[in-house]
Amino acid sequence: MSSLILHCGGRAATYEDVCAVETPKATATYSPVPYADLIDLVRDEITEVLGLTLHSEAYGLNREGRQLFGVLTARTHDDHGMAIGLRASHDKSTSLASAVGDSVFVCDNMAFASAGSVVMRQHRGNAFDAFRVRFRRQMLEARALHDDMTLVFDKLRDLGLSQDAGYELIGRAMGHGILSPQASVAITDWRTPRHDVQAFTDRTWFALYQCLNQGLKKGPAATVMDRHADMHAFVLDAADVL
Repeated sequence: MSSLILHCGGRAATYEDVCAVETPKATATYSPVPYADLIDLVRDEITEVLGLTLHSEAYGLNREGRQLFGVLTARTHDDHGMAIGLRASHDKSTSLASAVGDSVFVCDNMAFASAGSVVMRQHRGNAFDAFRVRFRRQMLEARALHDDMTLVFDKLRDLGLSQDAGYELIGRAMGHGILSPQASVAITDWRTPRHDVQAFTDRTWFALYQCLNQGLKKGPAATVMDRHADMHAFVLDAADVL
C-alpha cells in the first residue's frame, strides 16, 4: 500500500501541473533537476528495468511548486505491488530522493520512508546523472527484494489467526512500543476490516499485517520509517516465517 500525504500546505497535482513548474537556473553550488526529467526517469525504469506496467501516479506540489512529492505504483499481484516514492525541490530545501518497496510513505513535511530502500542525492554537481546511476541500482535490488517480500506475504496468507489472537498480538505490539496512538486504528480494522477484500477480511497473519500497517499511518510522520521497520520485524518474528 502506498501513501501520498499532503497536510503541510501541499496540494495535489497532475503530471502536467508538475511538468509546468519552471526549473530555476543552476549555480556553481546548486544543480536543480526538472521535475519532468525525474518522473520520466522513474516511468522508464518501471517499464524497461523491471518490465512492469505503471498502475497509478499521484503527485503533490508545495511552496508554490518549489517542492515535489510523488508516488508511482506498478501492480505485480492481485493485492499488492511495487511503489516508488519521489521527492525533489527547486528551493534547496530537500535533496533528490527515491524510496522503493512494497509500502511507501511520502509526506510534504519532509518525512520520507519505505519498507524497501531509500536513495538520496544533493542538488550539487552532476546531480541528475549521479542520481540516475544510484536509482538504477536501487530498482534492480528492489525487484529482488520485492520477490522475497512476496514469498513472505504468501506465508503470512497461509497462516490462520483467530480474532482473539489478533487482539493479543496488537496488545503485544503496544507493549513493545511499536503501536501507541496507532493501536486504536489497528484494533478497529481487525474488528471490522475497512476494505472488503480477501487480504483484509481473512483471519490470517497477512490481514493483521495490513491492520498494523494502517495504524502506522497515524502518529509522528518523522518516525514512520522506524515504526514500520519495527512492525515488520515484529510480525515476521512472531509468525516465525523466516
